[in-house]
Amino acid sequence: EQQAASSGGGATTTNMSSNNAPPKEPMDPTSIEGPRVLLCGPSDCGKSSLARTLLSYASKLGRTPLLIDIDSSQNMLSVPGTIAASPITS
Repeated sequence: EQQAASSGGGATTTNMSSNNAPPKEPMDPTSIEGPRVLLCGPSDCGKSSLARTLLSYASKLGRTPLLIDIDSSQNMLSVPGTIAASPITS
């Protein structure tokens, strides 16, 4: 099942879960693996702002999220035209 919700600013969230999937268990706070998030959408819809917010929240929870920046036109981590990955510690 796909459910989409628009926030009015052009960004859309999509739930790609299946009705046949078993119910998800609550996340174990002691687990070393967290959720995986892929942000995609049109230009200037808030992807980078949302990424910074999620990274900041994860860092405040004591996690070390990994940012993989594959937007070669507007990089968050390095010079334009490249891709990069970095753990975010604070």
